[in-house]
Amino acid sequence: PGLAWDACMKVTKVKLELFNEHQGDMHDFFTAMKRGVQKILSLKEKSSRGCCLEVKLSIPKELHPKFRDYPMCPEQKNVPYDWYSSKQKEWAGKWKDENAGIRVTGYVGVRAKCYSVITENPQKNMIKAKGLKKSLIKKELTHKIFEDCVLEGKEDQPRTAQFLRSYRHRMYKIKQTKRSINPLDTKLWIDQDGITTHLYGDCEIPEE
Repeated sequence: PGLAWDACMKVTKVKLELFNEHQGDMHDFFTAMKRGVQKILSLKEKSSRGCCLEVKLSIPKELHPKFRDYPMCPEQKNVPYDWYSSKQKEWAGKWKDENAGIRVTGYVGVRAKCYSVITENPQKNMIKAKGLKKSLIKKELTHKIFEDCVLEGKEDQPRTAQFLRSYRHRMYKIKQTKRSINPLDTKLWIDQDGITTHLYGDCEIPEE
């Protein structure tokens, strides 16, 4: 879209007037127009000038089901609490219980998509490690490995997995070794306690 807009401006050689600090209402008007609240009309078929109209739309109730998935002229606004259904009001302000009432007794998170969860029901325990094969995670990784990684800074040993891959309609068996659970996180600055993190550039990061 940006390239098409730049090409249009270059070909037509139109110069757009920028809004100033005293034209806030005009800016809001055109912002709403882009979302479908207003409609642009041309005075004539080939007129060089146009006009913008602010209108109130009314859609018959019998047409509402047709636009349920893609509503006409949507507005960007915060939905008030009174609009919630009775079921939504029960959920408002609550966390989603993804364990169906089973209590979590232990959790270790190394980074996003790399964590271990222990519950009262061993069958509901969960270990996630992005980049490693699911069968390898199930057979070789344990909750203790995650604890040692976070609390003691220990890196897990490299893990090896085997895959079947096809190339030009021929099957090949591939043996791949990857780094496993490790405390290194290049996206966040990690404090000495191994738990507290800050974004790079944060004022709370001490100067070394």
